[in-house]
Amino acid sequence: MKKNHEDVKRFITFVNAVVNKPGMFNVNNIEDLHLILFGYSSGLGSSIGPCENLSEMLSAFRVFINNEFETKGDYDWPRVIRFYSAGDQHSIELFKLKFDQFLSTY
Repeated sequence: MKKNHEDVKRFITFVNAVVNKPGMFNVNNIEDLHLILFGYSSGLGSSIGPCENLSEMLSAFRVFINNEFETKGDYDWPRVIRFYSAGDQHSIELFKLKFDQFLSTY
């Protein structure tokens, strides 16, 4: 269990690194960000077995985004953020804002 908690902390550190310097990771929009985070979480899960805490956190983030934007369905977080963003750069900024809000309540 402790290992999974450390993985979540490393994941959050990675997310912050990417959103603070997206050009360094060749991330131009929310879709690029989603792909890099999906790859990171998938790689982590396959190398050590299922990472339940990280999966739970990402699932809770999806629910949080749907609640924040009062969607009528259960949509993936990149789709919702893209819909409410004013462009590529804003989609990353909006993600960062919402992810920080999510972490303060998670």
